[in-house]
Amino acid sequence: MDFFVFRVFIALMGTIVAAVQDAETSFIDDNLLYAMVAAGAILTLASFDFALIQKAVIGSLVIGVVGFVSWRAGQFGSG
Repeated sequence: MDFFVFRVFIALMGTIVAAVQDAETSFIDDNLLYAMVAAGAILTLASFDFALIQKAVIGSLVIGVVGFVSWRAGQFGSG
């Protein structure tokens, strides 16, 4: 089972909720981020598709390293 449509639905709903929160309060709750990441990880693992899991792990590591290096260089973050 691929869960592709469900993952897209979660991503769109989470993005909409984050946009509304940001527009109203200029702040996006961390719990929303954690919930979206957890849902994505659970659905990816539940698919039992090794190639998809491998791509997700590699992509996450690359994005995490680029984000961390950019943050340490003072390019973004912390308000």
